This record gives sequence, C-alpha cells and structure tokens, in this order.
Amino acid sequence: MFYLTPTFACDPAVGEYGQAVQLFDQGDFHAALSIFQAVYQANPQCLGAKLDMAESYFMLREFGEAHRLFTEINTLPDLPIGIRQRCEGFLRIMEEESAIQAESVNLNVPARPLPRLQVSVGVGASDNVNNGVGFDALTFDQGVLKGQTLKLSENRQARAGSWHDVEVAAQHVLPVVYGAETRAYTSATWRGNHQEDDPNLITMKGMLEVKPGEWANQVEPRAVLSGGAVLLGGDYYREDIAVGMQVQPKWLGRKVALGYQFTDSDYQTSTVEETDARHHRVSLSVPLAVIGEHAKVGMDTSYQWPESAERLADYHEVSTRLRLNIAPPAKRYSVALSYGASQQSDAAAYNPLVFGEQHRNLQQQVVNLGIAWQADKQMTYEGKVQVRDQVSDIPLFNSTAVDAMLGIRWQLD
Repeated sequence: MFYLTPTFACDPAVGEYGQAVQLFDQGDFHAALSIFQAVYQANPQCLGAKLDMAESYFMLREFGEAHRLFTEINTLPDLPIGIRQRCEGFLRIMEEESAIQAESVNLNVPARPLPRLQVSVGVGASDNVNNGVGFDALTFDQGVLKGQTLKLSENRQARAGSWHDVEVAAQHVLPVVYGAETRAYTSATWRGNHQEDDPNLITMKGMLEVKPGEWANQVEPRAVLSGGAVLLGGDYYREDIAVGMQVQPKWLGRKVALGYQFTDSDYQTSTVEETDARHHRVSLSVPLAVIGEHAKVGMDTSYQWPESAERLADYHEVSTRLRLNIAPPAKRYSVALSYGASQQSDAAAYNPLVFGEQHRNLQQQVVNLGIAWQADKQMTYEGKVQVRDQVSDIPLFNSTAVDAMLGIRWQLD
C-alpha cells in the first residue's frame, strides 16, 4: 500500500478503505480491488485509491490496466518522490516482463534486459567475534577428567573484533516456458576480518525459483533449487545443495506460507569431522496482525530432522521467530525487528570420553534490529544490531554476543 500526503489523502471511511487494505495484505486482491474502485468512483480526487487499484491490477497480473494507471499517476506534477519512485519501479518491472514474453515467442526481438545488479559494502564490530565463552577455565564433572580444572586457550575465550564486507548480488528473469515464470538469484560475499588469527571468509549462494502459470494463483506454488559454498582462508569449508517447494494457501482468512526443504551439506576441511548430513525442514509463516497503515507483525516456525547424518550433525531442531516490519511514510525508510528462539536436540553424546553422556543440546535466542533509509533510487543506507545468546548442556558451547553493522547498498539497474 502507498503513503499519501494530505493533498492526496482519502477518507478512510469511504468504501471501507481500511478493510480493503487488510484484504490486500492478506492476498485477496480481487476483493480489495472492488473496494478501491468504489472509493475512487466516489472520490476521483483520491489518488490513494488509484494507486492501490494499480497495485491490485499488478498483483492480479492484469498488466495492461496496471501500466495505464501507473503511467497516469507518474505524469502528475508535484508528485511526492516516494510515490514517483514506486510507480517507476512497477513500470520497469512490467517492461522487463513484456520484453521476456516477447522473446519467448519471437527470437528476433532484442536481447532480454541484463540482470539487475546490487553491490553492498559494510563494516561491523562484535564483542564476541569468535563465539567464544565468557570464562578462562573449565571444571569437568564427568569423563576421564572429572574433578579437574583446565585453563582454556585464548581462541576458546570471547574476544572483540571487527570486519568489513563486500557483496555483489544479481537477479534475472528468465524466459517464460509453458507459462512458468523463472527467476535466478546469485550472490558472493567477501568478509575481511581485522584480526590476524581470523581467516577471511567467502560465501557464495545461488537460487533458481520456478512459479507455474496463472492456473495456480490460488495457492501460488513455487519450486526452489539452491546451493552455496563457504571458503575459509581460501579453502573450501562447506558446500550445500537444497531443493524445496512452497505454497501460499489461505488459512483462517489469512494467507500463509507452507514450505518444505531437503538439504545436503558436506564439510570438506580436515579440521571438522563427523558433520556431513542430509536434513529435512518444514516451515510455516503466518501474518498475525496489521498495526495502523505501516506496521505488520508475523511469525515463522520450522522443524528440522535428519535423514542421515554423522554423529555431530544428527539432531532435531525446532525454531520460532516473531517479526515486526514497519514501512513509514513514502517508504523512504523501513524498520525490521525480530526475536527468534531455537532448540537443538542431539541424538548422541558430544564426547563420551571427556564429557561423559552430556549432549550439546543448543538453545539459542537472537534479537535483530535493522533500519534502512533509501537516499535515492540507487542508494540505500543500512544499519543492523544483533544480540544473541547460546546455552548448552556443555558449558564449552555457552556464548553471548552483540554485533553492530553499518553499510551502503547500490541498486544498479
């Protein structure tokens, strides 16, 4: 939905405008559109209703009407910059879709638009950059070292540190085949740690998402193939490949997202043993409430279990996350706040010789606060603070940390 200056504001009571906004947020675009149309017919000066009509047509993939309305609005004089940027964004997407559709039936048209590129740079700092413990000695109460106290190495103890990140990401819309829409995403991130003992980190990710044609709009199914690799100090540390699917049916009047993913993980460094695994994960995302015109509350929950896993990767995990997203006036900046908790239950003892029958059984809590401010069409400033706490049956895995990050993101269209 769009923010409107008082000049373009609509009477929220006309045509039950608030109900239409809620219907739109729940994914019932047909019902929302009929109310927006009634509001606009009753008050042609209500630019908000016209904007929301355009976005409803877009979500229904009626691009002809959507393009006409966005174009009419975009040519208005003295249009707020936030609304103009929003209109131009939708028009650009529809132009790309039109070019791709043309190419799918005519090989003589110009080439598809180039992938949309995004470049981000940032710096970060943490009071526990290595996820170490907050003590320097450990007393054993089980195993062969029972009753003994050993001093921990500095690498095991929490220490402050900082880093800088550079990320390049791209997304591309592929030709439509048999009515299916396909999008490709890829990214590469380089993290340079400022501590001599911490190796630099390279993370590479890729994803291919396929959505069927309009016949499946009721549940919006999509299939996803993804993969990634992590390099530490130039050596491969971990590789993942995953396949999954998602549907978005209506449940109790709300549009929810149900997902399934199968992941195969392979650790390739000699310093990490017994962690290769194949896991299944099911997930559910539910919109809980809309607060005012700009804030949305939702919940995500998931359950993961192993199909086959070596000892340390043989665990079940339950996680839940509550999230609040705020997109204030003109959508020039946004705020995201979330709280997550997870419980990991290991099938086997960590190290019977040293810790007896103790399992890791990690419990984690994470709070994230992110703020983004869009300076112009290409540049966005971002800031993030994360507070995390991990508790284990084995004190060696207990840790707390506070991270802070600042960055700039460029959108290169």
